[in-house]
Amino acid sequence: MNSGTFQVLEGKVAKLVCNSTGEPTPKITWLRNGLRLETNIRYMIDKNILKIVDTRSDTDSGIYLCMAQNEAGSVQQAFTLEVLVTPKITSTSPNETIVAVGEPFSLRCGASGHPLPAITWELNNENIETSLTSEHRIEGDTLYVKELPQKGTSTFRCTVHNSAGLDEVEFIVKVIAPPILNKEGIQTLNVTKDEPTVINCDVQVDLSDSEIEWQKDGIQLSRDGNAKIDGKNLKFEKAMLNDEGTYKCIAINPAGNATQITKLHVGGLFFFQFV
Repeated sequence: MNSGTFQVLEGKVAKLVCNSTGEPTPKITWLRNGLRLETNIRYMIDKNILKIVDTRSDTDSGIYLCMAQNEAGSVQQAFTLEVLVTPKITSTSPNETIVAVGEPFSLRCGASGHPLPAITWELNNENIETSLTSEHRIEGDTLYVKELPQKGTSTFRCTVHNSAGLDEVEFIVKVIAPPILNKEGIQTLNVTKDEPTVINCDVQVDLSDSEIEWQKDGIQLSRDGNAKIDGKNLKFEKAMLNDEGTYKCIAINPAGNATQITKLHVGGLFFFQFV
């Protein structure tokens, strides 16, 4: 009698054939995990053939026994059916992650499937073991990276695979630098009333991934006041006496923030009359 291990993809049809001979012709009985099988909506028995439709990994995988019996005796043979489940990624980190230069991060790639899927990682289309020079480790479904030393964008790919197929997902990791003050301490700017004035936010920052907030005397400035916000500059077409005060430029991004303080002094015009 034929026997062995049979594999089928979940949802497909499995067919087990019990070839037996004898005189008189043996009666065939099928058992699964010790329990006798009868024809039903998914299990179809036609003499020596057992057909299972819409196979399911959790209920149909197991040991099937074919028992052939007549007046002369009986013989049996075991079949192992393994229902394979194509891998599917079920839980992940966000598709885009922003980290600071030199800071650690992790990427999760959880998956289901049968057999349990293996996980491989790539960085920018190359095997991670050769392409990632920074210290890193893989624990279960999570990749831990100690740091990426330079600004830029990297693409990590997680591939889960088993004998039934594969699934994959990409993660974009953007490495940015925190804002840095070019000059420490409180800055002072003295101007004359009605003079065009610009307060520069002297901070190293990439405006594509950062925000600039301006405050005067602790209150956030609106864009419809006398001062016009233009990127890293705060512009006054004509400085007024009531523009005098302490201004803060706050540069913020996910990697950190930096604050520059400028004290603006606005003086009036003095006229001297000679007699």
